Amino acid sequence: MTLFNKKIYLLNVSYNFKYRDKETVNIVDRHPDLKPIEFVHLTLYQYSKILYTIPRNLPDTDYLIKNLVNIGDDDNLIEIFNFILKDLREMYSDQNSNESKYISKLYFRYAIQRGLKTKFPFKISNNELIRTIPLTAKLTIENSTDLEKEILRAAIKFQTDKYLGGIDYRSIQNMINMPMTAFQHGFENRKLEK
Repeated sequence: MTLFNKKIYLLNVSYNFKYRDKETVNIVDRHPDLKPIEFVHLTLYQYSKILYTIPRNLPDTDYLIKNLVNIGDDDNLIEIFNFILKDLREMYSDQNSNESKYISKLYFRYAIQRGLKTKFPFKISNNELIRTIPLTAKLTIENSTDLEKEILRAAIKFQTDKYLGGIDYRSIQNMINMPMTAFQHGFENRKLEK
C-alpha cells in the first residue's frame, strides 16, 4: 500500500451516553501535527454523516436544523449548543438504560477533503446520534481559536441553509461533498476582525 492509498487518521473521538441525560465526548487519539482547523472539519462531517444515517423527518432532526439556521454573527456558540443539547435530552424517547458508545474517526483524503469513519453500537439511538452533532461542535469550540470559531459559524449556517433549502442529506454524494462545500463557504465568509 502506498502513502497515497493509506488513510491518515487525524482525530479519533468517542461519544459515551448513559441514560437520557448523561453524555461525554472525549478525544481518544489525535495526529501529532493536528491543527485546530481539523475540529471544524470534524463537526461538518459529523453533521453530514449523522443526518445521512438517521431516518428522515424525526422531530429531533427538525429541531436541530431549525435551531442551527438561526445562529447569528454575535451569538455565543457554546450557549447555543448547550441549549440545543438540553432540549434534545428532553426529547429523548428511547428507553435505553444501558451505556452506549459511538466512535468517529476523521481522516485526511485531499487538501480540503476529509473522510469520517464511524462505529455505532448494535442498538442505535437516533436521539443519541443527533446529540453527537452539538457535542462535536462544543468540542470544536473548546479546541479552536477565534478564526476556527468564525469558520464553523459560517460553515454550519451554510450547511443548514442548504438542508432547509431542499438539498437531500440522505444522498451519499451530498453526505461526502456538503462538508467540503460548507467548509469552503465558511472560510470565505467568516467574520473578519475589524
